[in-house]
Amino acid sequence: MWRTINYMNNIYNNRYWINEAGLVKNKDDKILKTRKNNSGYSIIDLYYGGGLKKTIPIHRLVGETFCIKKNINHTDIDHIDKDKNNNHKDNIRFIDKSGNNRNTNKKNETGFRGVSFCNSGKFKSAIRINGVKKHLGTFNTPEEAHEKYMEYYNMIMEEY
Repeated sequence: MWRTINYMNNIYNNRYWINEAGLVKNKDDKILKTRKNNSGYSIIDLYYGGGLKKTIPIHRLVGETFCIKKNINHTDIDHIDKDKNNNHKDNIRFIDKSGNNRNTNKKNETGFRGVSFCNSGKFKSAIRINGVKKHLGTFNTPEEAHEKYMEYYNMIMEEY
């Protein structure tokens, strides 16, 4: 299903349409090419008069066109499966900055997100909730610590 891009108060005057997979076409029914930015996200240039253009991430256009904002604080657009190339509407959601930062593939020296070494030779687990670090416990293995982290992670991410 194609929908008119109404991004930025419709400065594009019904010149562009986007579908659920993130393909963009112009008024001549031509599918426009995207490119990657330095962070690996697909972006596109849309012209809005007088030769002026705006470069916009495809996931932002998909989110603004097809997704519902459940909370006024949810201003970031997130790829649910963490794949920057999967811009299908079913993989895009509005989320707050904290949730967006939490939903990444970043790992630390232990190989597990939210897990770090203790001086005692054990592993501690912690998670940030609204900017406050919450200690989840100390464990014998990084896998145990990560399991506790994921328990809290899944509980927090249910909000989105």
